[in-house]
Amino acid sequence: MVRGRVVIVDDDIAVLEELSTFLGGEGFEVATARSGEEASRVLREGSCQFLMVDAGSPGVGGEGFQALVRGLEPEPRLIALVSPPSDENFERAMLLGVDACLAKLVDEDALWYTLRELLATS
Repeated sequence: MVRGRVVIVDDDIAVLEELSTFLGGEGFEVATARSGEEASRVLREGSCQFLMVDAGSPGVGGEGFQALVRGLEPEPRLIALVSPPSDENFERAMLLGVDACLAKLVDEDALWYTLRELLATS
């Protein structure tokens, strides 16, 4: 059973591979992109339930988060991957209108907890 589709945007291939392996093992369909431009193409290929974005990836910082999801139906839940993890960086990401923030070196338990919480409020 597929739990939903997750699109991950990060310019670090190791992070994409790690998150793809974990989320795929948990029953999610996973698509990846390395930039905002590539993410736009991936998002047009099909709807997604979650969009996980490294705020430092090319083309997605600042207003780029909202630009990626503008006009998508249904609108995915946004999860920011923040590096380095600090209160200031988490706060900055939350001001961009994301639903959740996680440290970029993602703890799998924290990720799974966050996804369950967001699923419960969808």
